[in-house]
Amino acid sequence: MKRYILALVSGLVICSCTLDEKIISSSVPETFYQTPEECLAGLNGCYTNIRNILNNRNYFTMSECQTDIMFINRSDQPDATLQVSPSNPQFGKTMWQYGYQGVMRANAMEAAIRRAPFSEVEKAPLLAEATVLRSFFYYILTINFGDVTVELVSVTHSIPDA
Repeated sequence: MKRYILALVSGLVICSCTLDEKIISSSVPETFYQTPEECLAGLNGCYTNIRNILNNRNYFTMSECQTDIMFINRSDQPDATLQVSPSNPQFGKTMWQYGYQGVMRANAMEAAIRRAPFSEVEKAPLLAEATVLRSFFYYILTINFGDVTVELVSVTHSIPDA
């Protein structure tokens, strides 16, 4: 009898869960980016990942402390022995994560700018900035990990006549 009750309760608990997200804010990507100022604010948020990658003492250790002139091989600095790859994560894991997160945010901002209801003349510099940001994150990933997956969305932007 206990087994039937437990199975019934388990079934009710499993069936009652939902993964639908209830958005309680009026600011969602589809409705927020309506003006050039809002799009610029979103682009400014993409720069956070650059700081997270470059403003870290492990980045210096990983990129500069394993040369012919300098070598660090301490137990608390595992990245200094050039053991950096996506399959051997230390600081490389952080760089990989923030690099592709930056690419994702730049792609999301490009899509939001394209959807925005203002003129193409106002969109052109914002789209160019999103493309440069995405390119910079791919550059960081490529110089540190070699050949990485590059998903080109649309890198050609025509500048409309003013």
